[in-house]
Amino acid sequence: MVRVAGRQAGNLAKELLNRVVGLPELVLNAFGVLPVKQLRLRVVVLSKPSGANVLSVANDAVEGALTPAIELTREILWKEARVRLVAAGGRFVDVETSPAPAQALSVHCNQRAFVEDFEAAGRYFNGHLVRTTVGSAIGTGAPVTAFVVAEIDQVVGCSIGPLADYVTLEPGAITMTRPWALAHEIGHACGLPHVTGLGRALFGGDPQTNLMDPYGSGEALTKRQAIVLRNSRHVTFL
Repeated sequence: MVRVAGRQAGNLAKELLNRVVGLPELVLNAFGVLPVKQLRLRVVVLSKPSGANVLSVANDAVEGALTPAIELTREILWKEARVRLVAAGGRFVDVETSPAPAQALSVHCNQRAFVEDFEAAGRYFNGHLVRTTVGSAIGTGAPVTAFVVAEIDQVVGCSIGPLADYVTLEPGAITMTRPWALAHEIGHACGLPHVTGLGRALFGGDPQTNLMDPYGSGEALTKRQAIVLRNSRHVTFL
């Protein structure tokens, strides 16, 4: 538990450090100057005890099934924040052919997701992250790993924000019903809250069109949201 708490605190410290270092660029962003940056992503599809992956398609068809969501995410990040989506380690998609533990296949969100990061699910996810040397050391350019699990209680995707370098998604969300859910969860990983309550007061945004609305199908980011996303440790010039 102490080790996990230290990892979470370390991720938070790296996030704050990178945001402080990025303040000069943030000022430029505020004046409408948005130099091109990039974010590294890997989508990891888990497998069930039967050996079949959670998408229930052949392993060689997984990449094709995920391509629409990845391409939509690429389009949103570029259009709304001038951020290029880059394949971490040279590829966007992995299939974990070894069965994942039950705790990683069926997960929760919000406070329960924070607790699960200390448990078997968190150990599995953190053990299967895509890492870079610099990202692990100081956080700069750390990839986001999106795990496609069997089910998430009551929601279709989840992130515990800057405390972790991973997000979770349900199969249907990323392939059919909500292909923008991948971009939405990446937004959370980069520090963006929902556009409800305080989040809307701070960042604005029309819930009907905004990417960070928890119930809608929007793809837009406000100027303030784009600045916060670009200032994340996951988004870098290199």
